[in-house]
Amino acid sequence: MLRILRLGSKSRTLNMIRRLIKRQYRDVMSSSIVVVVSWLTMSMLLYFAERERQPEYFGSITKSMWFAAVTMTTIGYGDVTPKTVLGKILTIAFGIMALVFFSLFVSIIGSAYMEEVSIYNRKKGKEQDTNRQRHVDLLNVLDHLRQKIDDLSSTSPLQNVQQKHTCPNCNHHFVSNQPSNTSKTISF
Repeated sequence: MLRILRLGSKSRTLNMIRRLIKRQYRDVMSSSIVVVVSWLTMSMLLYFAERERQPEYFGSITKSMWFAAVTMTTIGYGDVTPKTVLGKILTIAFGIMALVFFSLFVSIIGSAYMEEVSIYNRKKGKEQDTNRQRHVDLLNVLDHLRQKIDDLSSTSPLQNVQQKHTCPNCNHHFVSNQPSNTSKTISF
């Protein structure tokens, strides 16, 4: 079990979700409080609307809470339905409100997740740009060295031959003039 927990701590996605929840804690909590308060309010209203007509299902607030939870999660077992007009109107209104509340909750989490992915991609892009800049710097140094070698070899009476080179990492092309038959060794 501990190994699984350790693996979870190294997961990029789980770490991203953890940061997301920390950053969106207030929004998630406020939407959760709204859902709970509306659930309790709906339970009380249904209790007062249906308790005399169906005391076996709405005889207490806890039984009404069960019905409200089933309605709120859109499960709707169908074994309990309101009989009064007020109970039916309240149930329809609460079902629609519950969909709105849950979609609000999902949109908060979804937008925060997309923002977290965007931050991750920006960081990853900066690392790639840094590596690319190092590679370009290295190519510039190589070009400078090639120029020095060309300058040294151009003083030689031997014939110069142009050679095309391509960097395997970025396909950067550069041309060097190297003597075709030289035994001169250049050290740096």
